[in-house]
Amino acid sequence: MVEPPPPPCPACGSDAPLLPIPAHFWTCDGVLYRLLLCPDCGWHGTYPTPTHRTLEKLYAETFDYAWYRAHACGIHADAKRRLIEAGAFLGASLLDYGGGHGYLARAARRRGLDAAVYDPYCGAADPAIPQRRWDTVFCLHVLEHAPSPETLLHEILRLLNPGGRMILAVPNALGLGYRRFGTDWHWFQGPLIHLSHFTPAAVCRLADRCGFELESLTFHDRWNANSLADIDRRDESLILDREWAETRDPAIARRNIRRRFRLLHAAGERRHDDEDLSEILLIARKPPTDDPATDRT
Repeated sequence: MVEPPPPPCPACGSDAPLLPIPAHFWTCDGVLYRLLLCPDCGWHGTYPTPTHRTLEKLYAETFDYAWYRAHACGIHADAKRRLIEAGAFLGASLLDYGGGHGYLARAARRRGLDAAVYDPYCGAADPAIPQRRWDTVFCLHVLEHAPSPETLLHEILRLLNPGGRMILAVPNALGLGYRRFGTDWHWFQGPLIHLSHFTPAAVCRLADRCGFELESLTFHDRWNANSLADIDRRDESLILDREWAETRDPAIARRNIRRRFRLLHAAGERRHDDEDLSEILLIARKPPTDDPATDRT
């Protein structure tokens, strides 16, 4: 049987053939997955796209959110920092799309915002939430998991009030961690957890194709991915991560959190146009419209 040609680039939509990246392939449940590269925007990702059933099984069996529960105080501190950073772009209502146990939404409610979390893979998702419209939708490290990034961004566009903003974070596939360690970079997580790896050009072109107006593009290190902890002192970090995975000891998690924040702060302030940093943060606006279908509810 002749294998069908790969589809257009999921990020920029280019019809230029996606190129196999040599020596990057995995066999999972009898399926051969490869890593393909878009020569136009630099997106690279898993091919073929895993089936819905494969992903449901993966998240049900292996993605138990135990790491998130053990490192909750670090995640909450990060959520508070993100809200401060995004202060000028926040509206009165906020949805954390794909936000797991809702750390960001809880931090936002403490700031007086009308905030909720929606994550179909984490517990019972409230079916009323996606029927509302929101002033701000956060999508933090979710897009790289999506089988169809374009579909996900169209859904976020639908969820926003006219003039509302999306605040989107993805790992930076041009960052120093990716460049130095490739598929061993701890935010790679391919082939089935992170299906897409976005360059700045790829994520900007995707947002534009989906109807967003770009307002800001910046680069950041975070407590759970930064140059000191995960590049310069990577071996130490891997040992701590492995110890926690083997023991699930809360004391190791607390020590890991303190160490990562200490190293993040020790690096000092970094320029937000520094493409070496681990995360791309894109803020984009839904255009104002008189379409009654997008009126505030």
